Amino acid sequence: MIKLLLFVLLLGKSTKIKIGVNFPLTGPVAAYGKHCLEGVELGVLGHPEIKLLIRDNEGRAENAVVILRRFAEEGVVGIIGPLISSNAIIAGLEASELGIPVLLPGATNTAVTKVSRFLFRGCYTDEQQGKALANFSYSTLGKREVNVIADTTNIYSGSLALYFKREFENSGGAVQFIEWDGESDLSETLQELMNSTIFLPLYYENVVPVVQNARAQNLNITFLGADGWDAPELFQTLEEDSGELYFSTHYFKTEDIQEFAELYKEKYGEDPNAFAALGFDAISLFLLAIHEADGVRPGDIQNSFSNITTFEGVTGFFKYEHTSDPIKDIFILQLHKGKLSLIEKL
Repeated sequence: MIKLLLFVLLLGKSTKIKIGVNFPLTGPVAAYGKHCLEGVELGVLGHPEIKLLIRDNEGRAENAVVILRRFAEEGVVGIIGPLISSNAIIAGLEASELGIPVLLPGATNTAVTKVSRFLFRGCYTDEQQGKALANFSYSTLGKREVNVIADTTNIYSGSLALYFKREFENSGGAVQFIEWDGESDLSETLQELMNSTIFLPLYYENVVPVVQNARAQNLNITFLGADGWDAPELFQTLEEDSGELYFSTHYFKTEDIQEFAELYKEKYGEDPNAFAALGFDAISLFLLAIHEADGVRPGDIQNSFSNITTFEGVTGFFKYEHTSDPIKDIFILQLHKGKLSLIEKL
């Protein structure tokens, strides 16, 4: 990072390179923001030239936009977040107006990065994970019929459900699509679907009551999920569940990333989950972009991001092929009595 440090020294010892962090730290998806922020903060240890400006958007798109404007006034060179797709799409339009690069650690909706050339993604897309889950269900689990319960008022849930449905049906399977409002009681629906397989493309706070409802009724249901399931809060709540639970995610601890896992556990007292790893990779990508940039202005960082073609992170190997979306590995995990095991890496 010689080029970066020389730039800092020329501007004076007190100069800091400011990076904004625009995460939900309170509200219904606060767990994602909490763990992702921990990964970001771990990644800047040993980088005194970086100053993180951290703001809580509460998972609300309007807050994410206000925070983005505030960061622009404070002179950030770029922003990490928002985390969820509904926030990211709105914030992306504002990023274009302000000319500030925004790195999205966990916003998976396929259309997000298409709204602005200033948006870059550090995760795979819903199209990629929807296809992977459909192939896993059909080929590995041998399922020929799957029910999908999706909250179609939520852009993440609705689009992921459609990608899964299309791929599963293209493989020769049958899908029953059930629209849900995210609040109404599903007891009768679950009774009708006993002994079946259900795909729940939902955030963790909605997954738990659905699974608990089915188990309380002693219904033999195999549940499938996506990266929205990946929160320790879900694992801890379902630690007694011995049924079949599978989900796709961005990260699984392997021997080649032991150092990251050990550092995280030493600092925070628990193993990292996918969002912690995504946060760590997000700040690492930013540090790479800063290092490779011709200067430390938003436009310089924007151009540098555009020139990144490969990156080795704790969530896997990134390959950018003339696009803002990386091609990455997808991990399929099984959750059994609160413990995770790797089933497939796609």
